[in-house]
Amino acid sequence: ISTNKAFCLCPPSYYGDYCQYQSERLTVLLKVQPRYSMNRLTTFRLMIYLFNEDNLILSYDEIVMNYWMSYADNTYLIYLLSER
Repeated sequence: ISTNKAFCLCPPSYYGDYCQYQSERLTVLLKVQPRYSMNRLTTFRLMIYLFNEDNLILSYDEIVMNYWMSYADNTYLIYLLSER
């Protein structure tokens, strides 16, 4: 479907039809280091949530890892955004 409507491709820290609003951003640097050896078939998911004072989820991200990734450099840079 073709439309003639213009829109902005906002960077992560801005939102709105014309990127006119700025978001608050929480940057999380996470290093995952399993303390015990894992079964080679093990896969796990880490969920990272940002909640407000009313326990509403403002932003989230997830990391899915397996055995082979657990021995790599597992440093993750995560941006959690919330509207001002």
